[in-house]
Amino acid sequence: MQRYMNTGELCVDEMKRLWREELAEHYVNTPRLRLLLLNTPLHFTHEGGQILITFEVNNEVQKLWVESRIIDGLNNLFKEITGKQSIKISVCVEPKTNETIYITDIIPPHIPIEQEISEIDLDIK
Repeated sequence: MQRYMNTGELCVDEMKRLWREELAEHYVNTPRLRLLLLNTPLHFTHEGGQILITFEVNNEVQKLWVESRIIDGLNNLFKEITGKQSIKISVCVEPKTNETIYITDIIPPHIPIEQEISEIDLDIK
């Protein structure tokens, strides 16, 4: 395992494990947030003496919601989980692609489509 940024701190693999197994599971009672945290790509950079962990959301509305309601809690909880005060979490909007996504690509076949559409608030065109 590689150490992160030569800081002697937690390596990236360990931080990813803690993110998924500890941070995401802390939100078991808020399933959408838990799934977001479990499935989001994580990006690690070193900025101003801190390890910056950036995760992606699908759109600007989600980003604003995370920034206004939960980012402070995520930061505090992950610092507690890792025991490191030099970690900062931020959020960004994932880059858009021109790829067409079909509803059958994102909804398992055993779930009624109407139920899933209402649960994930899809914009149907």
